[in-house]
Amino acid sequence: MPSRIILDTDTGVDDALAILLAMRSPELRVEAITGVCGNTSLENCIRNIHLTLNVVDARETPVVARGEERPLVRELAFAGDIHGDDGLGGVTNQVDADGRRVYPDPDRQTSTAHAVELILNLAGRYPGELILVAVGPLTNVARAVMKDPDRMRGLREIIIMGGAFETGGNVSPVAEFNIHADPHAAQIVCDAGIPLVFVPLDATRQAFLDAGTIDRYAAEATAGTTTGTGSARAAFV
Repeated sequence: MPSRIILDTDTGVDDALAILLAMRSPELRVEAITGVCGNTSLENCIRNIHLTLNVVDARETPVVARGEERPLVRELAFAGDIHGDDGLGGVTNQVDADGRRVYPDPDRQTSTAHAVELILNLAGRYPGELILVAVGPLTNVARAVMKDPDRMRGLREIIIMGGAFETGGNVSPVAEFNIHADPHAAQIVCDAGIPLVFVPLDATRQAFLDAGTIDRYAAEATAGTTTGTGSARAAFV
């Protein structure tokens, strides 16, 4: 039976690829995708979620909800130097030979529920079963813990893409971006008594996506992988 997950994302290039993989995986059931500020603004983040879902041939579309626009305490800072002004390496601004945008703004509905409410509702609906996969700063997750820690402790686990344990950081000699973007949120989540699995820079730096791999995927592309490979090429090659 597929694992039920919430994907909490700041939808830069890497997270768009994560959405594509999660939506296509027979091992996962994506119950919701929640947006948070981080690599790019919350507005860009939500648009990028919908744009990515537009190009996935999914039988069921998960609920998409807006989350936090700012970190808990520290100043807001984006990663435009890595992910571009739109968060997707400029893919949203590409035009075809006729001057039309290749990926127009998606016409999809965003939930009226806040991401924190959605996370708590789903945690209560699937106690001991739901996995929260956080691939951006932990602001939404921390807000949910602050609001209802008991319900959050009903999560099966939280998988966090973040941290740097035995390797250097990517925004300072010791700090990784997702934790650095909202360290106060990360502390709250780490202290919450919920099972945590970290996928830190130690792991992600071993997962290389080189130009040859991207070109091979592009040659076999559907619309969805075309978006992903275009973004990846712009950001990482």
